[in-house]
Amino acid sequence: MTIIYKVQGESSPSSTKSVISSISSKNIIAFSVLEELEAGSQIFVCDLISPWQLHNITSSKKVLRALEWNSNGEFLLAVYNNGNIEIWSADKVLNSWHLQYKANIPGEDIITGKFFHNGKSIYFHSQKKDLPTYADKFERLEHRPTVEHFGSAPAEGVVIITASGLVGSFIIPNSKYSDSLCPAVELKPVTQSLGLSRFYISLCSMSHCPNGHLNVAVNYSCRPKIIYCFKVGINLDNDNLFIKCEALPSIFLMLQITSKFHKLVGSLRIRKTFCILDIIR
Repeated sequence: MTIIYKVQGESSPSSTKSVISSISSKNIIAFSVLEELEAGSQIFVCDLISPWQLHNITSSKKVLRALEWNSNGEFLLAVYNNGNIEIWSADKVLNSWHLQYKANIPGEDIITGKFFHNGKSIYFHSQKKDLPTYADKFERLEHRPTVEHFGSAPAEGVVIITASGLVGSFIIPNSKYSDSLCPAVELKPVTQSLGLSRFYISLCSMSHCPNGHLNVAVNYSCRPKIIYCFKVGINLDNDNLFIKCEALPSIFLMLQITSKFHKLVGSLRIRKTFCILDIIR
């Protein structure tokens, strides 16, 4: 791997900084840097072609937890520790953004969120890299949408997970973008407990499955040696969402029990059926 370019602020690097970033399919990167909890959060965007031109989307006194783009790069999801959920869209230019939709789960600390999968998935076939046309180098994967309307049309929506073990979801209305002067549309999430017992979640990761479900891996702060896995299915019936959570086999870490173990686990990522732990020593 080769670093093509690097963007760094004028201030000196600090180990206390928390960086959250996400790159869209349109090569637009959204990021936020948190240095102090009292300072709040700011979301910036820039084009990878000209990363020196930064644009501020919004500022909040609450702590930002996650940023996520939808599949076509038109919606940007931002979730906060006070239960706020925001979906932003650009007003045709990169330096003008509009809060399109918002939702709230009172009293909950949202730690991660994802858009529904639309059922379209392609991958690069390494054995066909020498073919003359780019279209022949990519193949389509069989993938079901997370939620389907009548006639198997994919639905646009969001699924989130809170630190207390709640799964929330809502559908984005299938309508044209509203004018930037119009207020944001407030949506009502549907919630369901992830497991039979609810504990504080310190780490969490979600991944879409080809069958339309989501694989979820969590690590509870009270049980740091176990990675709990779940399968989450979201169904639409008469315009009502129903969330079904099913427990999967857990992963037991063969590490020595220490009181500081929870500080050693840096991040948790799950890709389809694979769970990856990053350990920071």
